[in-house]
Amino acid sequence: MYKELKKNISKLRKEFLSFSKRLDGEYSESDLMKCRAYVAFAHAEIEHFLEAWAERILSKARSNWGKGRGSKTLLALLFYRGETRGVPSTPTEIGSNTYRSNIGKAISLQEGVIKSNHGITPENVAKMFIPLGFTSEDFDEPLLIQLKNFGGHRGDLVHKSSNISLERIRDPFDDVDNDINYLVEELEKLDTLLLSK
Repeated sequence: MYKELKKNISKLRKEFLSFSKRLDGEYSESDLMKCRAYVAFAHAEIEHFLEAWAERILSKARSNWGKGRGSKTLLALLFYRGETRGVPSTPTEIGSNTYRSNIGKAISLQEGVIKSNHGITPENVAKMFIPLGFTSEDFDEPLLIQLKNFGGHRGDLVHKSSNISLERIRDPFDDVDNDINYLVEELEKLDTLLLSK
């Protein structure tokens, strides 16, 4: 998935940063609009990368559970998404509220969280990955800072009119493209970790 992310970001760069660097920093409105699109689409690619990884991990846990195998992921899901209940007073009081149904509900809840995700901030990452058994040690601070900054910058650009947002674009090459490249490099480290899980 990381190779696909890099390839897609490269295509976006070629498509939207097809103009030349201006040493004087005087970019045309058309150049800035292309840069704005580059930020929006790069954000979407990064968001998809994170969601696809979370879905893959959840799918593996579901598959293992279907084969009767537990996992650290399932334990974490029960901890974060499972229902708390007491032990029944007799075996016949269990009814349909079994640990199996609780695991199924926890998996479904997490699947809904991943599908409804709209962002790449550390909060989005936490909601998708912490209930899958990841801890704070699994996420490097530089990555989280880059995700927060890039997610915020993208929000500033796409949730405001172009008259306002174009003024907020820094140099498309020295700033925007460098930020995206650095974030993609940080995601490679995360990808390596996720492959090992």
